[in-house]
Amino acid sequence: WQRLGVGIGNRANPRNDLRDLQESLNAAHLLLRDDIRYWYGPYGDVIFNGTEIVTEIMQSPSALSIDRIKRRMKRKIIEAYLERQKPPSKRDNITYTWVTGGNSIAAGHGNLMSQSYTAVVDRALEPVFAALGVQFQTKLRAYSGARSAPEISLCIDALFGNDIDLLAWDYGMTDGGRTADVWMYRFFANRAGLLPTSPGILMMGGAAQRDIHDELEKQGQAVISVGDVGALKQRMPDSTTANPDSLPPALRYYICKGQAENNSPCNEADIKFNTTECHGDVRGKTGWHSGWKENMFRGYLYATFLANLLRDSVEELLENDSIGQPSLRKEALSEFVEDEAADKAIFLQSFPQRNGQSFDNITENVWPLLLRGNARCHSMIQPSQARCDGLVDGIEATTTDRFGYCANKDHYSMNPSTLVLTKLPATDKRNESETTPWMVASDTWFRQGCGNTSSIIVNHDHADSFVVRYEDGWMHDLYPNNVTLMKYSPETERKGVVIICFRNYPFLKLPENVITVAEVGPSGTNSNATIVVDGIEVTGFPPVGPSFHPGGGACHFMTHGKEEQLSATTNFGPGKQHGRMGQHKIEFRVNREGKILEFSSVIVI
Repeated sequence: WQRLGVGIGNRANPRNDLRDLQESLNAAHLLLRDDIRYWYGPYGDVIFNGTEIVTEIMQSPSALSIDRIKRRMKRKIIEAYLERQKPPSKRDNITYTWVTGGNSIAAGHGNLMSQSYTAVVDRALEPVFAALGVQFQTKLRAYSGARSAPEISLCIDALFGNDIDLLAWDYGMTDGGRTADVWMYRFFANRAGLLPTSPGILMMGGAAQRDIHDELEKQGQAVISVGDVGALKQRMPDSTTANPDSLPPALRYYICKGQAENNSPCNEADIKFNTTECHGDVRGKTGWHSGWKENMFRGYLYATFLANLLRDSVEELLENDSIGQPSLRKEALSEFVEDEAADKAIFLQSFPQRNGQSFDNITENVWPLLLRGNARCHSMIQPSQARCDGLVDGIEATTTDRFGYCANKDHYSMNPSTLVLTKLPATDKRNESETTPWMVASDTWFRQGCGNTSSIIVNHDHADSFVVRYEDGWMHDLYPNNVTLMKYSPETERKGVVIICFRNYPFLKLPENVITVAEVGPSGTNSNATIVVDGIEVTGFPPVGPSFHPGGGACHFMTHGKEEQLSATTNFGPGKQHGRMGQHKIEFRVNREGKILEFSSVIVI
């Protein structure tokens, strides 16, 4: 707030201090409007009308979802104010965290990471929240070819982290819009509801997904969907009829023949994308990926929405001041915390509906474990909060940047187009009885740099994986590992459900020497690989939902025995062998020379 020229004193007068906060926030709003006018000129005010965006573009089953999001904002405002009453050395940093989950469109492929809509939201809202003493931060957790379930959903805390206030769902292109596809969104929303902060969900696209918002809101969650923005784009000048050189930067060659980035010349790569700052060749400049102007439009749309909700939150606190006790006090904060806890209790007491023929093989007692069970995920997907924190391989991130990006140390390098592994130690452990921890492969193809400029991030998502080779013999690990167990899940028993997710090769043909799930089986069956859980050989791999890429990427239950019902065959016990605390020892072995077993995640429930 000092940056904005507005001071907030410690006068022990919460009512006056709240008015100061409002003044500070109004000044920040003016800065946001100036920023929008720089890019959009006189069109900015009619395109990004805050009242219209809140009441017409952003949609929810009722006002309850909006109220829940504003309640979280009010809580942050009060927490930040109370922290400022403490001596500087004893203050905690109050944050509001936005996380984007999605596919390559959400990741901003074809652009620099700093041009993604998440980065636009970050830059636009940082000073707005700072005006109230709250640190706004974003995390970009989008992955090429990703669907929102089952792997992303079961690994949501490991990948996204536990401290989330608003969670953007942007998987429309990969999840699909059919009613039969909604199970993935329901899966994702229920796993998100288990996070400690119970984040609100901002769903981008998908009419079928919107149909379950009433269900989600009734079970205590805040859900908002982004509606049709066509009316906003109709107010923009068309570069095929107007003089493009006379238009503001973000509108120049954005709309051509009535459509955004979809007709010539607006869809030409050197106009749609602007990566001249990066001297290398940026991949992903495709027709289905958004250019920098579409990312900017979306970023300012979402930023305007949240900025207006934040302003409404302050006004409602001031209104409460006029009729009752001051809002900036511990008692008011306690009320908001209690109301959030009451919604959490509603969520935990609800039973998630099941839909879709994709789960016909799952019995009633396994279904709630998938959506509500205490899942612990061990994943090599990058970016990942668990990898940033060193929970996967014991190596914390070497650097941390904006938008939640962290640079992890590369392990063994692998080019997925050839599956040539480099830096791997030469070894032959076929005749050794002792198993060894496995190796991890860093995907060099997805790790796209920016020439000699290491400070510019291009693609942040990397399809890393765990790898087992023929010459490695038996390899093993404990799930969850000791570090993860102590941080997230100190309980002593598991439900015995173990899931493996094979590495996804989006839009790439699966290399011939990579073992598919159909090639994994018990010893003595001519299988190319064998997996053992706590001494029990895995005999089957029923899918957790359908496989969606010819290059793999699907998740499978590990089962044993001959029963067809998963309730019996998925049970590998509580994970207490040899005094372990809810951990399963899982062993892997490749049985055929030249073959490689490659997978991205193992999940235990």
